[in-house]
Amino acid sequence: MPVLDYEACWYSLKAEIQGKRSHGAKDLAEAMARIEVENRLDESQAGFDDRPPARLKAVITPPSDDGAESFAAPA
Repeated sequence: MPVLDYEACWYSLKAEIQGKRSHGAKDLAEAMARIEVENRLDESQAGFDDRPPARLKAVITPPSDDGAESFAAPA
């Protein structure tokens, strides 16, 4: 399966739809195929995410194994 820039595809499709008053199923399918081909990425970019890594706002500790659950706020 090809690697696609789905965000770019989505915006291109929205622009295509907005640019024309009405669309037939064939016209829309052709536009979608064209947009898909235009937005193919190299296989090396599969899974690439240029966003900064997520940061935890709090330290999460797993529950203890003694079975007692504590719902008190940490001190």
